[in-house]
Amino acid sequence: MQRFGFEQYGDPNVFETIEAPIPEPKTGQVQLQVLGFGLNPYDASLRRGEQAAFRKVKFPVVPGTDVLGRITKLGEGVTDFAIGDLVLKLSTNWRLQRVCHRLNFKNLQKTDCLKLFGCCCTTASWLSCF
Repeated sequence: MQRFGFEQYGDPNVFETIEAPIPEPKTGQVQLQVLGFGLNPYDASLRRGEQAAFRKVKFPVVPGTDVLGRITKLGEGVTDFAIGDLVLKLSTNWRLQRVCHRLNFKNLQKTDCLKLFGCCCTTASWLSCF
């Protein structure tokens, strides 16, 4: 799979495509094909190295916590979702694109009234309203 991240601190030009094996979903997890993801000011601060004194990171860093994806595989015991479902995910796991199949926080099925790629940047705001 391809991940979007950086191997060193710097300006936006440090972002690169990083190849990695596709993780298999474990019990209670799903695998996602990531269709879009949102970056926020914290991610930019992390990329610039402004958090280095407070947060040690292991490179490569794959930022982003809000993701829009299509379920491609179900782990054992998953019954609330089906292959092909579009889902929004907000995660406290800052390595989301590294393990994008995790279902550890909130998962929302995408509503018909939301535009596909706009969804990945609205998850935190949407959750705050409800």
